[in-house]
Amino acid sequence: MPLYEFSCDNCGNKIEKLVKHKHKKPICPACGERMLRDISVSNFRMPGRFTSKDNYGLKDKPEKGDK
Repeated sequence: MPLYEFSCDNCGNKIEKLVKHKHKKPICPACGERMLRDISVSNFRMPGRFTSKDNYGLKDKPEKGDK
């Protein structure tokens, strides 16, 4: 199950909770209102040589016929 971040528009409370994707939104423990799921920052990184960290897409491309 993925870990989601939820926040309450009513009181500003924030929590993290392991829930299924289609599970109902949790109720805020502080005020009792339904909470909204936040968009979290991803920790995804592409391992390997040809990724954006080495500016692979910005390097000069060879002309046709060049090798």
